[in-house]
Amino acid sequence: MTSTVAIRIQGLHKRLGDEEVLKSIDLTVHQGEIVVIMGPSGAGKTTLLRCLNFLEKPDTGTITIHDRTVDSSVSGGRHHDRLIRDIRPRTAMVFQHYHLFPHLTVLQNVIEAPIGVRRLPRPYAVAMGERLLAGLRLADKRDEYPARLSGGQQQRLAIARALAMDPDIVLFDEPTSALDRELSADLTRIIKDLAARGATVVIVTHDIGFAREVAHRVIFMDSGYILEDRAPHVFFDHPSTRRARS
Repeated sequence: MTSTVAIRIQGLHKRLGDEEVLKSIDLTVHQGEIVVIMGPSGAGKTTLLRCLNFLEKPDTGTITIHDRTVDSSVSGGRHHDRLIRDIRPRTAMVFQHYHLFPHLTVLQNVIEAPIGVRRLPRPYAVAMGERLLAGLRLADKRDEYPARLSGGQQQRLAIARALAMDPDIVLFDEPTSALDRELSADLTRIIKDLAARGATVVIVTHDIGFAREVAHRVIFMDSGYILEDRAPHVFFDHPSTRRARS
């Protein structure tokens, strides 16, 4: 049986100022797949992730999320805006720099969107939020504010907040950057559980050990191009391009 396509990118180009940071990107990701994007700084990895969440508008090309296709050649309009509104609640992003709400407690950060966007009853949202915090070892921090958390704790809170929306697609930008080895192992378990439940996960990371452990596929980018798209053991043991080998 052919697996369901969750993400399809076709002919994607993106300029930031005078620099073309994405060049003719074509990529298909299937439901339940964990795809890791690697490459040197400036390769276009995070820009690609931001395009998937429509935080950046590509210059040309299309992005299809499940059955919704957004054509970057269409500028605004009710249909275009409605498509993005339909997609966004199903697509969560964990930012490298967290972007937490500083005026809300840890628990309030987690339940704000489920109550406001998903319209969950508050008691249900609180119970769900407490389960997520417990799973990420933050239960004792539920009433603290983000400024009182360590970097690793803020990272885990950002993950809990994203998962609280019960997304179909989860995008991670350098999720292990503030985590120690034990917490990285917890994150690996969480991501594998997400995929097992049918969520699609796309991760930008420089962490080779983490990528080996979690990825179903590794995408290697450089200078705005996808140079390799391989199974982890093939990519790490026998990369085909000179740039990846270096």
